[in-house]
Amino acid sequence: MIPINYNKKLCDNVIEKIRDKLQSITYLSEIYPAVSIEKRADGTTMPVVYAQAGGVKLYAVVPDSTIASFVFFEKGTYKIDTDESGINSYNLSLTFWGQAEKISTAEFDVTDQIINDILGVLRKFNVENIEVATNAAFDGYNFDSGKKYLMYPNISFKINFTIFASNCI
Repeated sequence: MIPINYNKKLCDNVIEKIRDKLQSITYLSEIYPAVSIEKRADGTTMPVVYAQAGGVKLYAVVPDSTIASFVFFEKGTYKIDTDESGINSYNLSLTFWGQAEKISTAEFDVTDQIINDILGVLRKFNVENIEVATNAAFDGYNFDSGKKYLMYPNISFKINFTIFASNCI
């Protein structure tokens, strides 16, 4: 687990606040901050996060049969207000991946319930332009090991949104 750090600025601070609220969703095993794209020598790309606790560590954020679920963020464009008391806008994506049988005992597809749970957290913030893509969770990455984990009974989706936050954070 990567600890939440409230000393971050701008978009990273907003992500940390969302990560904090997502902790209320008990079936989320990992709540990662924003990822970067790692491109390996063989051309493989995957989402990775950097943890700087006791030295820089790099974690691949890919489907893993040992955990129930995870989310991570991707940063898009920013609009920064030039007035210090103004409001910035950040385009973000939240990607979810999980194993249905480790999340719920329901005998039906719980994807929309999970989407609803996460949207419930996002709605606590000044969020607009919400779009859910149920077949595009790992678009932009081509790592092979994750392909088999993207089909049911595994669940994956991406939520794209714009969040507005004060320059003061």
